[in-house]
Amino acid sequence: MSEIVWAPDVVEESVLLAERRLPPADARAFRRQRDRIYRELEPDRREVRFQTLHLEWFRRLRLAAILEQTIEAHGAVLQRVRGCAVARARSNREAGADLVDASQAGSDTDRRPMLLLQVMPAALLDPAALAGWLQHELMHVSDMLDPAFGYQRTLPSSPDDPVAGNIVRDRYRVLWDVSIDGRLARAGRDIGAKRAVRAFEFAATFRMLGDRLPEVFDDWFDRVQPTHGRILAVAGNPGGRPVDAGRCPVCRLPTGAPFDSAAGLTAPVEALVRANHPGWRAEHGLCLQCRDLYEARHADFARARGLHDAGRLEVAAPHPIPIE
Repeated sequence: MSEIVWAPDVVEESVLLAERRLPPADARAFRRQRDRIYRELEPDRREVRFQTLHLEWFRRLRLAAILEQTIEAHGAVLQRVRGCAVARARSNREAGADLVDASQAGSDTDRRPMLLLQVMPAALLDPAALAGWLQHELMHVSDMLDPAFGYQRTLPSSPDDPVAGNIVRDRYRVLWDVSIDGRLARAGRDIGAKRAVRAFEFAATFRMLGDRLPEVFDDWFDRVQPTHGRILAVAGNPGGRPVDAGRCPVCRLPTGAPFDSAAGLTAPVEALVRANHPGWRAEHGLCLQCRDLYEARHADFARARGLHDAGRLEVAAPHPIPIE
């Protein structure tokens, strides 16, 4: 893999954040160098000088060290990409690793994909946390590049209810994350309390498994090598029931538990479900994840209504959950 290419805004922002931690003498030296550049009147030359200064201090402060070392440790995997670009993530939610195909990367000859890392500049100032996060993200990339894993970027959508597609994608993400952290743990890499964190997330996502939750979680955390097909199959049918049996009448996804969770739904929440599914009635029941989804949607509207009644917000009547 060729040299890592850093976006100038990642370099600049991380250096400015690190400046606050510098010894006073170093901080003054950096600020004097930076202030002199403002005397440059030609905008393009001034910008080049700023980028050169920030990159010089970026290297001097070794802000790239942990990321570069962690990437280097995955050398076998990264031989299958043509390079690595580091861009700025606008939020922690956007941070992550992905592959960009050769046509998007602008290559006519090297057809290998480009590794794209999106990071928050502040993350470069916490090397231990950055190394743990990056190990996890590079395992995603490793799976994506492994033909045996069989990764497919686009997951199947549900013709009956697009909400079902969102549920499957969320389950897929949780299963994949659990399997990755399990493999990291077995490889002896320090992932701290990740098992407990993943177990909590798994339990929240797969409550329909009931008493089988610990057993199924341990199976996924300790699984040697999952595949895309296996993850997708379980995400779409967690209980392993025949696909024509036990489908939720709302999202149409099969599950491992009876659909009796409509008991105790308030009338406004029932009305919101019917707004999306006119033929649905409470006696039909719905799965736990659909119940959570619609109760959360109603709670959001109720909070907005409270602000409106207090004279702080104008709000319209609740719309059905949007189809994306």
